[in-house]
Amino acid sequence: MATGSVTTPTFASSFQAALASVPVNPTPFGSVGQLFAAPGVGSSSYPRKLTQRPEVAAILAPPSQATPPPSGAPTINRNPGSLTFTGVQGGANPLPQILSITNTGGGTLSWSASDNASWLSLSPGSGTTTTENDSITVTLNTTGLTANTYNATITITASGATNSPRTVPVTLTLTSQPLPGTATLTWNPNTEPDLAGYRIYVGLTSGVYGLPIDVGNLTTYQVTNLALGQTYFFALTAVDTSNNESGFSNEASKSIF
Repeated sequence: MATGSVTTPTFASSFQAALASVPVNPTPFGSVGQLFAAPGVGSSSYPRKLTQRPEVAAILAPPSQATPPPSGAPTINRNPGSLTFTGVQGGANPLPQILSITNTGGGTLSWSASDNASWLSLSPGSGTTTTENDSITVTLNTTGLTANTYNATITITASGATNSPRTVPVTLTLTSQPLPGTATLTWNPNTEPDLAGYRIYVGLTSGVYGLPIDVGNLTTYQVTNLALGQTYFFALTAVDTSNNESGFSNEASKSIF
């Protein structure tokens, strides 16, 4: 039998030397970092970067910072989004209009309605709804208001709703009351060749008139917007092409009833 010296492999020291050359990765497992294979696994190159499994990355991704609304929270929906009323000063009130309140979210919507105008009223002023429509009757009282445009706001609030409060702008336009009285004046034409036209004078006292109405070469004219219960006085003048004006014609009068 052959004899000689036997060399025992130093596996432990070789393996330790290999481990000592592996870079230390301080990034915790599962975070965005690098993972390495042991020497000689799958490739002669060293070290080899492993591909992180997508399902692990998804599980370990940081949670979203957005906080969703509570499940089943109610949401205010109002229709229409604005209201417009028109009327005549001193006339009848505009017809009421309906404002609908619905819940487009979950749970139960407990709502309240308010306004900021003395000429505006709401009925009812509160209610609850899950999926059904609630109706608010919007009524106006224009007594004492002059001809003008008025603005107000209806506010809908609901505790726990995702979009409380909601507002509804309201616009009211009042126009002046037309005066119903009229007076029709007719006169004989002036025959002078340099005639330019006629002027009508109107007053509430005989012989005292306001600014004239230029009517051109007409020989009949209707004066409008005369108030009921008043007596009006009328006179006529002629004007030539040089803007010379004649004296007043004989006076006419009419009482409006």
